[in-house]
Amino acid sequence: MSTSDSSSTHRQAHGETSPQAPADGSQGTRRSYLRDETEELEQRIDAAHVPSRAPASDAPQPDVADSSLVSGPATSSAANSTTDPERIRRTLSEIQRVRLQSGQIAGHLDEVREELDRREAQLNARVAESDEHLRQARLWLQERDAQLNDRAEALARAERELADRREAMEQAFNEAQARYHEDRRTAELDRREAMLAQREARLAEQERATEAAIRDLGRDRQQRESQLRREQQKLERRRLEVDQHARQQHRALARRRQVQEEEFERTRAKLRLASQYTFEQENRQKLAELEDRQRLIDDAEALLAEGQQELNQQIRHWQARQLREENDLRSGRQQLAEAERQHEEQTQQRSQALSRRGEQLDAREAAQRQASERVAQVHQETLELRVAVEELWAKLTGVIPQPKLVAELEQIRGRMADHFRLEQTALREERARLEAAEARLESQHGKLQAEKQELVRWVAQRSDEIERQAARLATREQELGRLSRQLDEQSSDWDEERRTYQREIRNLLAELRQRPAAVEMPLAEA
Repeated sequence: MSTSDSSSTHRQAHGETSPQAPADGSQGTRRSYLRDETEELEQRIDAAHVPSRAPASDAPQPDVADSSLVSGPATSSAANSTTDPERIRRTLSEIQRVRLQSGQIAGHLDEVREELDRREAQLNARVAESDEHLRQARLWLQERDAQLNDRAEALARAERELADRREAMEQAFNEAQARYHEDRRTAELDRREAMLAQREARLAEQERATEAAIRDLGRDRQQRESQLRREQQKLERRRLEVDQHARQQHRALARRRQVQEEEFERTRAKLRLASQYTFEQENRQKLAELEDRQRLIDDAEALLAEGQQELNQQIRHWQARQLREENDLRSGRQQLAEAERQHEEQTQQRSQALSRRGEQLDAREAAQRQASERVAQVHQETLELRVAVEELWAKLTGVIPQPKLVAELEQIRGRMADHFRLEQTALREERARLEAAEARLESQHGKLQAEKQELVRWVAQRSDEIERQAARLATREQELGRLSRQLDEQSSDWDEERRTYQREIRNLLAELRQRPAAVEMPLAEA
């Protein structure tokens, strides 16, 4: 048997019935409270049970209120277990314990029922009081609703007037702000376009001046190169002529010396083998021939001296011309270095000017961007403050309908978004213009750098060419020096040979003077 069945049986035995609850809420509360108490009692009863050896289904649980039902099972149990008196005693003690617990439960349930009745009475009193308060509040709300309707109509009219006035003011403010921004943007763009035009004009003028200087330098270089080529050709032709003339003179002198040696040997042989009769005559002829040869040698020496003098003059002339060319080359190098330095300074000045102007443009752009951001931020804060004030005012008054308030706020947010979108578009366009101007400046700077590099390459090539020409001139100078030394050596050799011939002639003359008697004796005999 369950605890709830025991409780109901106990209440029936004592003649107690639960009162009907006047309200559904109190009845539900009472039922929940009874359910909690019953569960607590079931837990206490279950915890106090002593487990028996037999299964729970074999031990019948008699009802507390019906003694006949208890005695019947007890009699049948005793009849069934006559051989086990201990089991009977345990069953009887269990029945007594259950009866005692049932009495305790019944007393506790009575206390719970009284507490529930008291609480139900309090709840009914509170419900009645709440109904009275609710009726008074409804009456107050009806009166307040009528007052608020009147105020709402007045506020709606004032709100419409205020909205019209606010829209007109916002439209005028937006138009004035748009005109101000447009005028300022137009003035700034005009100023920047004028600055860019002036800068482009100056750069174009500088480019034209640079191109003119480069053309002048190119023409000067071509003229100097052609002049150097002509001088080199002249020097080459003159060197060839001098070389050819020197070789011819050398060959002529060599042939003459060989002829003189041969003639001298023949003369010596004839003098030794000639007869006494013709010795003096032949000697006279030989002397005449020797004198002729001496004159020829003198003429050759004079011609050689003249050639040497002419060669020295040519060498001096060539050295003077080489000195002038070196001076011209040195001055040309100085002019090129000066032109390169001036071009470098101009390029550096233009680069610095462009950098300063770019920094100024960046600073002005940053200042303009900051000013625009500050204006936009102030405008946004103003609009947000207006929205917050309107929302707060609407919440305080409580008279503006919610859909209308939401629509108005959406319109304000839309106008704010449009304004910010226009500002962002204008800023992007301005940034695009500045980037295009910066790209043009970078392109012009690249062109100037390319021209500078080209000029530097041309100067380097020109310097290399001048160095090569100087090396060639030095080589030719060495060649001419070597040729001059060869001519000096040949001249000294010729002088030595002349002195040798003169000594031999003097010896022959002395020999002829010492032998006059030897010549006359053969004549007398003949």
